[in-house]
Amino acid sequence: CLVDENGQTSSKSWLRDDDFAKLVTSTVHSTTNVLVVADCCHSGTVADLQKPVWDGYRVASLSGCRDKQTSGDTGKGGIFTHALLVALDELQTQQSKKPSPPLTVGALYEATLKADDRLFASPQDITMQARPDSSMLWPLVPGTEYVAPMRRQARVPQANKSGTPAGPAMDGMPTLLVRPESFHSEKGNSEQATTHEGHRNHHHPSPAVV
Repeated sequence: CLVDENGQTSSKSWLRDDDFAKLVTSTVHSTTNVLVVADCCHSGTVADLQKPVWDGYRVASLSGCRDKQTSGDTGKGGIFTHALLVALDELQTQQSKKPSPPLTVGALYEATLKADDRLFASPQDITMQARPDSSMLWPLVPGTEYVAPMRRQARVPQANKSGTPAGPAMDGMPTLLVRPESFHSEKGNSEQATTHEGHRNHHHPSPAVV
């Protein structure tokens, strides 16, 4: 929701998905991969990837809930945001122990659903839309060891009790790793978008910054 010149919000000042899609596609070249992450209410189809305006683009959209749901908050950030960061933390740890293929948006989405179930068991359905598919490489990869905010907080009591640091401090959010192929493709793809919606405790995808 946006606000008007008086600082108030109403249906007249809301940013609609059609307007968002037109704004992005009119300013971003179709050879650039587009990533949309929205931890906000009623955001399931925030990018409206079924619209023809996205023809020729490679784009993925991750949102905290379906269009008719609200995105829950922890008091220190959104549930979806924290679940995603924990997933990044865990996937990086796994990668350090056993090298695996580069992280894709689809793989991170699946890991985020598992983190949400384990940590929050939230009623909201974290959602992904992608076109042509979810194989786009995730571009925001930590350059050094990354500790998610929730895991860092869990380490603090242990550190205070022993008098020694419990682990590396989190200096900030994941930074953009130099991976040119993540945001540039040789040509666009006009295949239709696919939608995946996570469901509490049983995540079976339905067939079908910035």
